[in-house]
This record gives sequence, C-alpha cells and structure tokens, in this order.
Amino acid sequence: MDDIEHLVRVTLTDRAAAVAPPTDLVRTARGRAHRGRRRAQAAGVAVAAAAVLLALPAAARLWTPAPPSAVDAGAPSAVAPAVPPFPFTPGVSLPGYGAPIAELSAGVPGLRFDGGAGRWLTVAVHDERPAPPEWDVPPKLFNVVVGDRKATLELGRGGWTVTWQAAGGRWLRVEADGEATREEVLRFAAGLVPGEVAVRWPFTFESVPPGLVPDVVSRPAVSFRPERAAPSHGFAGKLTVMLSDTAETAAGGGRQVAVGARLGRLAVGSGASILTVDLGDGRTLVVQADAALGLGDATLAAFAAGVRVTPDAVVGQG
Repeated sequence: MDDIEHLVRVTLTDRAAAVAPPTDLVRTARGRAHRGRRRAQAAGVAVAAAAVLLALPAAARLWTPAPPSAVDAGAPSAVAPAVPPFPFTPGVSLPGYGAPIAELSAGVPGLRFDGGAGRWLTVAVHDERPAPPEWDVPPKLFNVVVGDRKATLELGRGGWTVTWQAAGGRWLRVEADGEATREEVLRFAAGLVPGEVAVRWPFTFESVPPGLVPDVVSRPAVSFRPERAAPSHGFAGKLTVMLSDTAETAAGGGRQVAVGARLGRLAVGSGASILTVDLGDGRTLVVQADAALGLGDATLAAFAAGVRVTPDAVVGQG
C-alpha cells in the first residue's frame, strides 16, 4: 500500500471510530486527470488522499462475485436509479486504454478510460465554456483543429488537455496522461460523435430515501444529494456508499445493528453516521449519511440492507 492509499484507509477507520464532523470523506470527482498529475504531491494531505478512493482506479481491484454480493440475499431485486448517459461516443480507440466507462459527477456524466498505472484519459461535456484547467506550472498552448472546429491544446507537466466547442453548442474537454502523443489526443478528440454511453453503477438499490437524487456515480463510490441542493463533485451533505477492504476496516467502532440478514456496526456522531457491513467476501460495505440529511438509524440500516454490489464495483487495495 502506498502512502496515499494508507491515508485513505486511516481516514476511513478514524471516521468510523470517532465520527467527527464530516470534512468530505471523498472530495472532488472533477479533474480526475489533474489529480493524476498531482498524485506525487498529495501523499501528505489527508483530504487529497481521500479523493484517491474515488478517482484512482489504478489503485483498485475489480471484484466479480458470482452471484453478485448482497447484504440481504432474501430481499427483493434492486435497481439502479435513472441517470442521463454520456452524450458522445468515441469513434477512435487508443491502444492500451480499454473500454470507455461513463460516470456521474455533480449530476453530469463524464467518460473515463483506464490505461493502467499512470495512464488515463477522460472526456467532459459542458453547457458553457469551461474554466481553464489547473496546472502546477503554466502549460504550453497550441491553436489546433478538432475535426472542423477550432480548439485549444495545452501541454502541461504530466498531461494534455484539448478544449473545443462541438456542433450544437456544447463544449468538450479531453484530458490525457503525458505518455499519449499529441497526434493520439487530437485523433481521439476528432473521433467523438453524438451518441450514448450508459453510466455504469457499482451498486444497485432496493430503495433510496425520499428526496435524494444521484449526484456522483463512479465504480468505487456513489453519492446521493438532496433534490433541492446544488450538484457538487464532493460528498459533504450527502448519502454515500462505497466499498472497503474488510481487513482494514475491521477495527472500526460503533454499536452492532441488524442490516437485513447481516450484522453491521453503526457509529453516530454530530456530523455524520457511518454504517459498515462485512459482506463476507473480503469486502465491507460503507454507508455514510451526513447528519444534515436527518436519516434515522432504522432508515440507514434499511437502505444498506437493499444495496447490491455489481461486477462494476471496485475497492481500494490493501
């Protein structure tokens, strides 16, 4: 386990034991590529380390339980809430990056490709021109063409960014690691065409507490925000579901509660409640509810009992 992954686990275990006021257990999902470029500087920052749980699938492993793991095997079938698909499809496949994975962040779908350690590529769509990317040092700027559209290509320390306005008015931004070539990045960008890539859910749910809507959906974690709250890339003020390695969460505090056919541990504090459930296969389901949501213990346990883990879920390595 590297320093960042260790900090993620320490943060999770400490919160389960003490349940201090939440400081956004998993921070921003936006800028996955930028966090990849800044990973080396993040090891000493616990909040940035927590973001790795959401954003670094290279430090995670894929589980494919058969049959899919369930907290309560006798409960009715669970479903994934409806969310919009990513509205473009890639017409170009770059070697080594695998299949596209559509995720949701701040209620907006994005596209990600995993190319192994240090390799990544993401696509984001914006209704308005996005703010300039954040770089550790000023990047080199190039005026380029994506298809027949004018675009801005940036080369910074560790990666590429290309931004342009597509036909129809929406803005697209492709970000890629520094191992990709300029030609590859531009060829991939030019190959994006209108279409649909469905968001892949790591969990399905028998039910979701009323008034909550999906806001973040990634393979390691899902969060729901209050319907009237503004979308955000973080997890503060939300109901969050993720997986953890059982060996690294077994020491968590709290009291024992019934969660469907299983037993879990519930730690309740002034800022958040954290419910952990050992799934019996080396993984632990972690459900965090911000105190502002007003979810009671019974509601939280009933929600967790209806969670199913899909083959798309990943859990941090220990």
